[in-house]
Amino acid sequence: MKKFKRSIAAGASLFLLSLILSQYGPIYPESVIRWQKYNTGRKKSERTKKPIMIFFYSEWCIYCKKMDREIFTDSEIIGKINRNFIPIRLDVNKRGKSIRISNKRISPEQLFSMMNGSVLPYLVFLDHKGSLITTIPGFLEKRIFSPLLSYIDGICYNKDVSFEDYLMGSKKCK
Repeated sequence: MKKFKRSIAAGASLFLLSLILSQYGPIYPESVIRWQKYNTGRKKSERTKKPIMIFFYSEWCIYCKKMDREIFTDSEIIGKINRNFIPIRLDVNKRGKSIRISNKRISPEQLFSMMNGSVLPYLVFLDHKGSLITTIPGFLEKRIFSPLLSYIDGICYNKDVSFEDYLMGSKKCK
């Protein structure tokens, strides 16, 4: 009878643990960003209502590699991106890759130009409807990038709060 009670208690514990994990995700930090293909990411964004973060890069770009090494490997950043955004990674020099926009096929380089890209790395944030939130040229340090993710996730840009005020702590998003 004792063994039976223990197995029921163990089963109940496992059930509760699985319920918690299904609700809140894994309790260990994530180790990689779950990059999406452009068209898949756009559909997922519409369905989940999460904003899109597009990272334009190239293999020859030194600061793109620095973003990969210093920013996109940080567990706090990875968690924020995977939980709150649909991340898309596009190599502007990749030949043979195309993206479908409004029934037209374009290259990542053409999309980069359409988004007014001029330097790499280049970040573009879109809302779930595909409307532009902001673009950010160049490398960003973690002390700026992490609060930027929170600012965009909190939709602070629509609440009369500048990023500078948000970063300095003089205004909060409500």
